Amino acid sequence: MLYFIAFGIIFFTSLLFGMAGIGSATIVIPSLIIIGFPLQESIAIGLTVNIIVSSIISFTVVKNREIKMHETLPLLGGAFISPPFGVYVSHLVSKDTILWIFFAILVFGAYKSFKKFFEKDEKKSGFHEMENHEHLKAFLFFVFGLGGGFLAGMIGIGGGSVLLPIFIMLGISPKKIIPLVAPLVFVSSTMGLLTRVKIVKSYDLKLILIAIGAAFIAGFFCNRYRDRVNKRKLRLLLGFLLLIVSLKIGWMLLY
Repeated sequence: MLYFIAFGIIFFTSLLFGMAGIGSATIVIPSLIIIGFPLQESIAIGLTVNIIVSSIISFTVVKNREIKMHETLPLLGGAFISPPFGVYVSHLVSKDTILWIFFAILVFGAYKSFKKFFEKDEKKSGFHEMENHEHLKAFLFFVFGLGGGFLAGMIGIGGGSVLLPIFIMLGISPKKIIPLVAPLVFVSSTMGLLTRVKIVKSYDLKLILIAIGAAFIAGFFCNRYRDRVNKRKLRLLLGFLLLIVSLKIGWMLLY
C-alpha cells in the first residue's frame, strides 16, 4: 500500500510540474518523508524523478528546435558548476534562512503569474527580446544558472522552482520558459544526485523502480499534452504550482 501511494504521488506531481517544465522533487521529497521513507533516500528519489521527466521534455524541445543556444548554454553552464557547492554550503549555513528567501521568491512569482493571467493585454518581454545585448543576456543567464543550481544543491531540488518565478517576473512567455527550465532541471538534478549519492547508505530497489516507472509515464503524458495547453491556462497553472510550493515551504518553516 505504501508503494502504491508513492507511485501516485510521484506520477501526479511529475505530471503537474512537468507540464510547466519544472521538477517535482519539491513536492515528492517531503511527501515521501511524510509517508515514512528516509530523508536522504527521498531526496535521491526526488532528484531521480526530476532527471527522468526533464530529460524527456528536454529531448522534445531540442527535437522541436525550441531551444536558443545563446541563452541555454550559459544557463546550463552555471547550473552544472554550482549544485555541488550548494550541497556543501547546506551543511554550513542555516537552511531556514535560505527557505525563507525561497518562500518569498515563490510567493511573489505566484502573484505575478496570477496578475498576468488576468491582464487582457499581452506585453512582450524587453529582456527576452534584447537583440543588441547578447553578451549581457548570456552573462545574466549564467548568473541565473549559478543561482538556481546553487539553491538546488542546497535545498535538494532541481532549481526550476527557483528560476520559474524569476522568468515570470521578467515577463518571459510561459511557453518560452519551458525550453529554458527543463534542461536546467536535468543538469542541476543530475549534478545534485551525483553529489549526494554517497550520502545514501541504503537503497530501496522497489521504490527506485516504482519512481522510474511513474516518472517515465508522467513524462510521456507531459510531452503529449504540453502543447495543447494555451498560454493563459499555462500561466494559471504556473501560478498554482508556485502557490502550492510556497505553501509547502511555509508549512515546513512554521511547523
